[in-house]
Amino acid sequence: MKWLLIAGVTILLVGAVAVWSRRSGSSALEVTDADLQRAADGLLALVNPELPSNAYFPEYVTDKLAWLNAEHAAGRLDVRFFHDTPENSLPPDIVMASMWEGGKGVILLSKKRFAADLLDTGGVRPPFSARQRNDFVISLVHELVHLQDGVSDERRVWAEVNAQVVRPLRARSEPLNPRFIEVDKALRACQDRLPCPALERLVRLQM
Repeated sequence: MKWLLIAGVTILLVGAVAVWSRRSGSSALEVTDADLQRAADGLLALVNPELPSNAYFPEYVTDKLAWLNAEHAAGRLDVRFFHDTPENSLPPDIVMASMWEGGKGVILLSKKRFAADLLDTGGVRPPFSARQRNDFVISLVHELVHLQDGVSDERRVWAEVNAQVVRPLRARSEPLNPRFIEVDKALRACQDRLPCPALERLVRLQM
């Protein structure tokens, strides 16, 4: 299947132009909306499962990304930036969220948290690090499980993505967000059975 993300699933930038700042030592690092647009489009292109560099992706990831590709091509799914306002904001630990809007699936990418994560893990411009690629694709697949499989229970989604994506990547010693690693440890301690109190202490179960 032709991979359409480069030209197809271009993240829609909505909201006023903003500058995100992060202090590093004595200097301030600034990230504009244009930087975030390029970074998001670049990461979407980077996780193309047909690239030889992504041959290590588990088949589960490839299947989910193929569904994203097909649904967007059919006009049934969009990926958008979300701009927090005092009246309407995502929880501070949420990078991506998903919803249904008028019969269309929507994946929302928090501009504020996305900027912070990029600055913490290698910067907003290519070349993107392996950690950035892995974290982005895991978060994306998490939301695709909500949309494609119709699973609203966060515990089930975390457990599914952990078993199918995080654990295989850990077995390859791939760099990952420490939160994903802690979730895997918690689920191992619970022998992958739900409910898992250790998991519930780590992740947000409701928006």
